Amino acid sequence: MINQDLIDYILKSFEREDIKQLLKNDILGDYWYNINKSSNIHSTGFCYLASELYYFLNGKSKNWWFKEINSTEYLPYDGKHFFLENKETGEILDITKNQYTNNNIEIPYHLAKNKGIRYMSKNCNKFKKLLQL
Repeated sequence: MINQDLIDYILKSFEREDIKQLLKNDILGDYWYNINKSSNIHSTGFCYLASELYYFLNGKSKNWWFKEINSTEYLPYDGKHFFLENKETGEILDITKNQYTNNNIEIPYHLAKNKGIRYMSKNCNKFKKLLQL
């Protein structure tokens, strides 16, 4: 079951400058921060972090596959994108898919591979604390 309230809360948090600074200073640096600011799509650059947080707060590997796409042929910037897939239903949960809507990009979910994830990362812990979760 998808927790839409949590998804909405995560997405809304990307509008906050302190969260954007986490992207800039701790996660991906100036490159993605500048893309985020210039595109005015607040979720840009946050696909890993959003997926990781949701994964750990909603059942971990019991419920979800943590997936990675790595394709510069289909995706802009560095060609990487992260999302979740429900193990039982196969439903895709891509919290930050809206970062591709302005470019009319069809996300090639069929190219994704499972990415192992065991522990919440240091950056995800910081994100979780900033969100007071």
